[in-house]
Amino acid sequence: MNNFAIIRHAKIKAGRHLVAAGLHNGRRGGAENADQTAPGGIEIIHGSGEPHRDVMAKLETLGITKIRKDGNVAIEVMLAASPDWWESHGWKRGEAIKPNTRKVIDEWRDENAKYLEKRFGAHLLASVQLHLDEASPHIQALVIPAQFRKDGRSKDKGLAWRLSTEKVLPGPRAMKQIVSEYAKEMEQFGLVRGADLETGRVQHRPLREWQDEQAKITKELHKMKELQEAERRKEIEDAARDREALRMERMKLEIANERVEKERQAIAKERRVLEKKLGAVEKLLEEVKTLLNKVSQTWRKAAGFNYKSLGLKGPKDREDEDYARLVGVYKAMKDR
Repeated sequence: MNNFAIIRHAKIKAGRHLVAAGLHNGRRGGAENADQTAPGGIEIIHGSGEPHRDVMAKLETLGITKIRKDGNVAIEVMLAASPDWWESHGWKRGEAIKPNTRKVIDEWRDENAKYLEKRFGAHLLASVQLHLDEASPHIQALVIPAQFRKDGRSKDKGLAWRLSTEKVLPGPRAMKQIVSEYAKEMEQFGLVRGADLETGRVQHRPLREWQDEQAKITKELHKMKELQEAERRKEIEDAARDREALRMERMKLEIANERVEKERQAIAKERRVLEKKLGAVEKLLEEVKTLLNKVSQTWRKAAGFNYKSLGLKGPKDREDEDYARLVGVYKAMKDR
């Protein structure tokens, strides 16, 4: 795993170069490699949200008003650590920062801010920002490359703040010492200096190339997020459709149950009516039976034996036949 302390420097010229650097650092434009939806965003340690204006204001404060058209007005210092080291502390690009990771970020930020003040002096720091919206956390600072000295070439022979990039940002050999000193400051975080190469053989990737690569990674990340969100929306829509279909089926079942219950109640009501009518018929038949018995007895007494002497059926015989027919009718009605 790479645990390197990383420090890089770049000269910033006046005019468009300074404005472009300020807009990029302040996320006011030209920061395609930054994830605008990242939870961390940027944190301003020194200056404002417009770094290029901070540089011009600092130059005015120092009394530096005469600037060559192509002169360097700032040095951009980038302070970072290996992506592997950040990942080992729980950093994941585009995701919410965990408390333990936040603690490491804060401690690393504070130590780097102290390093910048110690090396350049707070009076020369125009803008210092912590960026948490790219591949790994890093600090980008704009420093005024000035010294309080005399200038033999100037008409003003007195002491004054004068731009001197070569004095503040020395040559390659001296820069190696600066890299070593920075790595030593970061040893407390377990960071080390990278392998040293022969002077003149170090080939850093151009900033524009690195930014283009970061922009490509950011676009791919956004594309992945969009696909994930589309899948999530589809899952939500499918689940909603399933819930609606289940609700409709449940509603249909409830309607069917209500219809069956109404039919059951109607049948029960009709049955009670029929049972009541059947009871009335049975009562009527009993009354008819009783009446027939009385009629047959009266008939038998009145007719006497005359019917028998004539060879006819007597009242008793007639009564028995009528009674048998009546019983048959009663049974038939009862069976129904």
